[in-house]
Amino acid sequence: MQRSQLREALAHSLGFPDYPANPMPEPYLNYIENRHMMNLGTVEAYLQLFRKVVDDFSQGNCAPVTLCAYTDAICNSREQIFEGTQDPIARRELVTDTILSIIGVWVTAGSYFVKSGGYRPVELAYCLQKGKSVSVDYSAAASYSTLSELLVGSGLVPTVSETAGIFGIATTAATTTTDFVTNKANIHALEYSRLDSFESLSVKSTTLNAYTLSLLSNTRISWTLNFSRHLLLTPLAGHHVLELYAVPCALRGRALARVGVPAALIDEIQMSYTILFNPYGRPSVHARYGKVLGLQMWCWCRSCSARRMKQRELNTLRKKSRSRSRRGGAMSEFDPLLVKLMEEQGTEDWSPDLFPYLWPRIVALEAHLHCAKPWNFWVLFADRRDTLQFWTFLFGSVILLLTVLQVGLGVAQVVGSF
Repeated sequence: MQRSQLREALAHSLGFPDYPANPMPEPYLNYIENRHMMNLGTVEAYLQLFRKVVDDFSQGNCAPVTLCAYTDAICNSREQIFEGTQDPIARRELVTDTILSIIGVWVTAGSYFVKSGGYRPVELAYCLQKGKSVSVDYSAAASYSTLSELLVGSGLVPTVSETAGIFGIATTAATTTTDFVTNKANIHALEYSRLDSFESLSVKSTTLNAYTLSLLSNTRISWTLNFSRHLLLTPLAGHHVLELYAVPCALRGRALARVGVPAALIDEIQMSYTILFNPYGRPSVHARYGKVLGLQMWCWCRSCSARRMKQRELNTLRKKSRSRSRRGGAMSEFDPLLVKLMEEQGTEDWSPDLFPYLWPRIVALEAHLHCAKPWNFWVLFADRRDTLQFWTFLFGSVILLLTVLQVGLGVAQVVGSF
């Protein structure tokens, strides 16, 4: 099969049945093809193996297969990629590394499936979540799980239980159904006040967004290819970095839902771009009428400033993709869907109802923004979180300016009298 035919077949396996008529998954397919390594033979052989792995793990009519059993089956097969490796131990290691690498690329969490420092983060996290001893062979212990069990059991993919844990609410079926129905005498154990606060809690989009995080807390944006790190706040070299997922079109493939990636989490990730980059809705009146004069290029209002920041981030992504393409011959991974999601008109605020999976990360961002101190002089004029501080500083600055002006005029008057 030609490469274009292999890409089309792979797109269908990934859950994009209308490709190539609908080119939306093109950046995702480019991302997959760019991850081909030279020691794995031709690109065509790599795409064929990739499609086989996706088909085998996402079949809904078959019992889930463990990673160990699947690796054994591939070792005993005659896959073209592995024909040159005859030593059983070396062959098994190569097969394991390749299959897990393909799975990591497929679910766009590749950094968790690559062995670094003697272990893979997803295997280590899974074993620690299961209470395994530190002396256990993490790779062997995790290999007896299915792909869905590994993803969910590792705790690396956000879950609703993390949100409930913030409020101390148990989420097991036994607590929420059986105990409640069969033991009404213990109904007082449910903390209604905490449930009420959980339902009413929200954070305004105009308060927490990419622009306010950058302006008030000097938080930088880092575009990641790992979907499970979306909206994570990470300290780095004296600054805080907000990680955002760069290829949202990959999440629209139907095959991901069959291996444990919740559809609700995918929806939350896609909704978050609108609130982060378009929190003020439609352009303000002065921006619409001042477009001819280029008002949006220099206006200091938050709406225009947020739009400029959005454009800068998109330009950064485009330049990075073009630079990578020119340097190494890689295909562009810039996702046009990102532009569409950023420009959608959203009126929603952050709330645990809309974002049950990402809510702990949103709470962490809000706390970081609330505690951040002004990091330069000019931020003091834009920081209105504490209105008393803002007006005190503003009036103090005016008084200081008038005092300096008065002293200057006095000096000029004295000099002029001679």
